[in-house]
This record gives sequence, structure tokens and C-alpha cells, in this order.
Amino acid sequence: MADYTPKFPTGRTPFTLTAGGTIVGGDCVTLSASDTVVSSAAAGAAIGVAAHDAVSGAKVVVWPLGCVHETVAGAGGVTVGDKLKVGATAGVLITDGAASIGVTVGIALNTAIATAPLRWKGYGSA
Repeated sequence: MADYTPKFPTGRTPFTLTAGGTIVGGDCVTLSASDTVVSSAAAGAAIGVAAHDAVSGAKVVVWPLGCVHETVAGAGGVTVGDKLKVGATAGVLITDGAASIGVTVGIALNTAIATAPLRWKGYGSA
């Protein structure tokens, strides 16, 4: 996914940080150092979703979690209303109780089987 724009930005303004590793547009990202983000893993506390691909050291635009996003449902799928966490792959979301660790990032707005598009509202006021 080369470029990414939330389905409904809800007045949120994207911001620019530095990529601390390879990032793919649509990946949930987490802070790794001052003003630096990496693709989130299950344990990451995601702060937003990458707007485009970026290599380590490049600038990357981040859409804050408060937007309505569309990424991919993880293994086992997701049901509308499920609380969501970042899965082992940064652009994939799994249900809060699905053997996951880390911070809940949002709530599912639709039901989706594994690897299907999942629309979700991110928590956060950034």
C-alpha cells in the first residue's frame, strides 16, 4: 500500500516524523525515539497510521488515531464493535482479547474476515 489516506479524517491534521525503519503506507506506527516512529508490533502503543512508504531516516507523514481508518483484519477476523489492537503485522488489526498484548487502538466499524478490509475508528485525540 504505497499511499494511505483515512476514510474520514474528521478534522484531524497529519504530522511528520522520521522513520526509524522501513514503513509501509497504511501501517500503524509507534514511537521508537524522539520524533521517530517504526511500524508497530503487537506490543506497540500505536500513535497513528503511516500515510506513505518510508525508508529508515526519511520523513513520514502520520495520520493520528482519532480518524476513521481502513486497514486489514487479522487472523480470526473481526466483528463490528470489537475493540482492536495492532497485530504482529503493523497494518493488521486483531480483536482486543485475541491473545494480544499492547494498547487498544480503536473499535471496529464493520465485520471483516481475516485479510479483508477493516474500517475502524481510532481512539485518541492527537
